Amino acid sequence: MEVAAALLAGGVGLPVPEELALLSAGYWLVRGVDARLMVTVAVAAVLTGDLIMYLAGRCGMQLAGARSSRLEAAFARRGPALLLVGRFVPGVRAALLVTAGAARVPLLRLIACDGTAALAGAAVWISVGVRLADKLERARAIVGQVRGVVFVVVAVAALLLVAYRSICMPTSMTRSGGRPK
Repeated sequence: MEVAAALLAGGVGLPVPEELALLSAGYWLVRGVDARLMVTVAVAAVLTGDLIMYLAGRCGMQLAGARSSRLEAAFARRGPALLLVGRFVPGVRAALLVTAGAARVPLLRLIACDGTAALAGAAVWISVGVRLADKLERARAIVGQVRGVVFVVVAVAALLLVAYRSICMPTSMTRSGGRPK
């Protein structure tokens, strides 16, 4: 299921917006996919991604710099509330989950708080996807029309980058000083 893969990818920090995947889940519900199955899979994928980030923190992954200390202080004061609200703040969820793991928040507390927020968020975005399904069909058609163009642009940009690096940055240059050997 593409929806589950996108949700899991976004959950572990890849730039895949959870909201778009959940909108697409709503779209698929209108197209006849079993609602119980879709909602169960979507919420399970979201929570699996969150659990991976939590376990990363529990196993020693830490945030760098001042953000880490600020987040740890806020977490010490309002841990469960941050878990409930942090899911809805862009760029905060992954850091919050890693911090929760590092702070050794009990797993059942994490699941209760994060699961409640995940279920609420999934319900809202899937419902919006159901309401917008006909408009999403039009968006899919537009994306299908420009997909080839985007691929060509990305391929040309990659080739230009490789050419630039091979011409302008010879391998005889050192990393530290940039002077030829």
